[in-house]
Amino acid sequence: MFVHILFKKYDAILIHGYQNFTAWLVLVAAKLSGTKIIFRGEAIPKSRGQAIKHLFTTYVIKYFLSACNAVMYSCSGNRAYWKELSVPNEKMFFIPCAVDNNFFRKEKQRYIHLREKTRSDLGIDSSDLVILFLARFTARKRPLDLIEALGELNHKKIVLLFVGDGPERSAMEAAAQKHSIRSVFTGFINQSELPRYYNLADLFVVISSYDASPKALNEAMNFSIPAIVSEQVGTANDLIREGENGFIVKVGDLNTISNRINFLNRNRGKLSKMGELSRIIVTNWSLENDVKGIKEALSFIQLKKGLK
Repeated sequence: MFVHILFKKYDAILIHGYQNFTAWLVLVAAKLSGTKIIFRGEAIPKSRGQAIKHLFTTYVIKYFLSACNAVMYSCSGNRAYWKELSVPNEKMFFIPCAVDNNFFRKEKQRYIHLREKTRSDLGIDSSDLVILFLARFTARKRPLDLIEALGELNHKKIVLLFVGDGPERSAMEAAAQKHSIRSVFTGFINQSELPRYYNLADLFVVISSYDASPKALNEAMNFSIPAIVSEQVGTANDLIREGENGFIVKVGDLNTISNRINFLNRNRGKLSKMGELSRIIVTNWSLENDVKGIKEALSFIQLKKGLK
């Protein structure tokens, strides 16, 4: 790869991330060959670890980004992080955190008539509020927060739908049983089958302690679902309008999570309108706009090359 980039004389190369050795090899090869570099990453600011480690990491990432001719950002959280690392505004271009919206909207129509049957197959009543948690069950995703928050409510007509698997599953099952919360654990589900479960949901939850750009949020919004997300979700301030299509909560704030769920459970009529706004908002977070952003970055680096 190093030799290939060194001698092929490409106009530009797109590097995804800086965490592995290959990315650094590509960076060096591009610099030696005079190839323009466009960088794409999705990191967002997060709580600081040990001071020395943070300073070292910041210095290394700053160096990597400064060597690039254009830097893509996927959301406002990601842009804020690049600015924190001294990337100038003129070098930054928007490549939205996106999924294939058209695909998921077609899947919504394909599964919509199966909604009640699938609910019935899973033991879910048509009048139940279904809260979907779709992720790998890890401590960072904080699934236990959702269970504990729901445990504070009258949850007789609420069902938690956990799609996925992971090391926290046993603890989650025990917590749900402790609070007598009706929960459905599907286990690992193939990507092609996920629309079936989005189609069942009334509310989507992403309350991770750190989640730069969870694509599942975009997918759920294409199914016209409102969401509760944590402040450490990178796309929170872009995709969620507080009180209009969902809510943003602080990480670990069980009381607020509980209150927001209780509000929506008591005001079921708001769910449809909030979900429709989710679908509208996510429309512009598209693959087409990803392509547009890359083209803008290419035009920028070619213009800078011409000026030299």
